[in-house]
Amino acid sequence: MKSNYGMFRRGGLMTMGLACLSLLTTAQDTDKKKTIDITSSFKPSLLNQQKIGFTASAAGGDTARPSLNYQLPTQNLVLRFAPSPLRPLAFQQEEANLPTDPSVFLKLGYGNFSSPLVQALASFGDGKKMNGNVEAGYRASKGKIDFQEWQQYGAKGNLWLHMKNNSALHFSGGYTGTGTYRYGFAPKTVPVGGDSLRVRYNLAELGAALANPVAGPAGITYDARLKGHFFSDNAQGQETALQFDMPLTKKISDQASFGLGIKGMVSSFSGADTSFSNNLFTIPVGATVKLKENMLLRAGIIPSWNNADFRLLPDIDFEYLLKDNNMVVQAGFKGYFDEQTFRGLATTNPWIRQPNSITNTQNT
Repeated sequence: MKSNYGMFRRGGLMTMGLACLSLLTTAQDTDKKKTIDITSSFKPSLLNQQKIGFTASAAGGDTARPSLNYQLPTQNLVLRFAPSPLRPLAFQQEEANLPTDPSVFLKLGYGNFSSPLVQALASFGDGKKMNGNVEAGYRASKGKIDFQEWQQYGAKGNLWLHMKNNSALHFSGGYTGTGTYRYGFAPKTVPVGGDSLRVRYNLAELGAALANPVAGPAGITYDARLKGHFFSDNAQGQETALQFDMPLTKKISDQASFGLGIKGMVSSFSGADTSFSNNLFTIPVGATVKLKENMLLRAGIIPSWNNADFRLLPDIDFEYLLKDNNMVVQAGFKGYFDEQTFRGLATTNPWIRQPNSITNTQNT
């Protein structure tokens, strides 16, 4: 027991001595400042990896020919036409001829308001030397109001004669009858006879024209028209009128042409209480110039005499063709007269009374 206690005593003394030495050392280190010295900066990086390269190589050509066997059933076809190559031929212009055999057209109809319709037309000619047609018809209508009735009947014909010098002569003529009543009066209790309300018109007309659609060796084209009519009613009204239009065009060059003509009307009217005349003369003069491929200018004047009253009317027209969209822009300044007749007024308003005077209408 003594020996062990002595050993424990000597060991404890040694341990306490080491602890005191450690505390003295620690106290001395706290007095010294700590520093860090950096000698170089560190940059992490990865090494370049080796990539596998692929080189494309063309496949070897197959020179072996496949053996294909087809088995087609028997069709038992018999072809009447054998194929042949296409061979273009020169175009042969054919003359536009009208049918040589006469043709007849007939139309029948019936509508509401008791409206029957009959129309017949027949054409004839060979189309080279002459051709023509004849037409006749009848129309009527009857409404629910007293004396609301209307009817029209007549016949007309045309004849064309084709000449050797590229000219055509045209004749026309016909007759038209129109009948109606002045209906719609009020009150209905007023006793009115049908004869006092009846209106009847008769029209007989004749016409002739001479024209050459294609210019001759002298470069002149013409289209002369002459037309006359006789118009009457059931109240002793009678009108005679002659209308004429004779334009003439002279081609100067491919870019210019000159035009001259005469146009007008001579008419006279006589009624139960009055009579008068209505005359109109105009002389259109002008030139047409092609400024460019897509620009055209027509300029002229129209001296006019309306029942001896002189007026100078303009006649200017400009056209411009838009090549991109195929449109035409037009601008102009033109004056003209509307020829007035008792026939024209009665056609617009069948109830009109006989006029005391008529004058032509000027437009600009």
